[in-house]
Amino acid sequence: MTDVMRSSMEKARPALIGLSAVVLAIVVLTGMLLSMWYVPSSEPVRSSDGTLQTLVTSTRLLRSGPYTDTVFASKESPQLAPALGGEPVLSAAQSSIRVSIHNAPHGTTVRRIHYWMSDLLLGLLAVLLLVLGALRTFETDRRSWLRFLSLTLLAVAGGWSGRILVDDVYAEISRRVMGHELSNAPLGGIITSVLGIEPGALLLARTYSVHGFLLGVLGLLMITPDVRQILREASRPPLLSMGLLIALGVSFVSVRDWGLRDAVRGLAGWEHVTPWWGIAPFRSWSLWLGSELAGYVAGLLGGLLVTLPFWHRKMPRRSVSLFLTLLLVMVLAGLLFGN
Repeated sequence: MTDVMRSSMEKARPALIGLSAVVLAIVVLTGMLLSMWYVPSSEPVRSSDGTLQTLVTSTRLLRSGPYTDTVFASKESPQLAPALGGEPVLSAAQSSIRVSIHNAPHGTTVRRIHYWMSDLLLGLLAVLLLVLGALRTFETDRRSWLRFLSLTLLAVAGGWSGRILVDDVYAEISRRVMGHELSNAPLGGIITSVLGIEPGALLLARTYSVHGFLLGVLGLLMITPDVRQILREASRPPLLSMGLLIALGVSFVSVRDWGLRDAVRGLAGWEHVTPWWGIAPFRSWSLWLGSELAGYVAGLLGGLLVTLPFWHRKMPRRSVSLFLTLLLVMVLAGLLFGN
């Protein structure tokens, strides 16, 4: 690495850390706002008289004996109505997102910011981890290396679990696939139990608790020491303004809503879904090697990466560089060439 490249990375490091902290704070804040309407339950939604409910985005006439009532709804203002034959019944989680949050004041805007800033956070942390690896931070600042490595892994888990909370068709397919593959991987049973995605025992309340704790509490605790150091510096970029400007920009970018999952009959129809980009590399290698072998390989490489600050001195510098390059190539291959 040339001196110019090293100098550029040294300057980029505090900016990436500071912007990651701002984005994380925005994710946590918008998550807290969404939690005011979100209901972490996969149970079907019923009206006060026990009638199963579905989502409607057009005017519907409801007839009960000689009486007729009208439900006024649109794509901009979706509503609940009694489910007719063959219509998917909403779960409480789907209803809270598709109806309650959508119709709440600025609810759609807050959801868009939360969704896209979560993706941006993972991207920033991935770039930051590359910079820390190139600067060989594991040699000079062991604690910082371990913190940001852990935070990146938690961002992956937090982002995926957040996508599961929508409880739509995409969430159900992803949950089934990941639950099956994890059950065949080493220690996978523990992970599925903690996340509440065990096959046949799906617990959205547990998934929701873990999701909020991962990024809300652990994330802020992990990044705070480095933020304090940045704030002590005499000169620093306007990170807060940058984060707010990005949040304003993504607030106009829509979030794709997949088909409704029938909370009574299960999946309604068939949709082809692709894995979220944050877990796509893991998914690809799981398909290529098989869940069990991929689990052992991931455990071995992950263990070596976490313990890198403790064993790098016993190996030639070139060997450590080759190891980090191999990991990067594997992630890129899984991201670019996976299904």
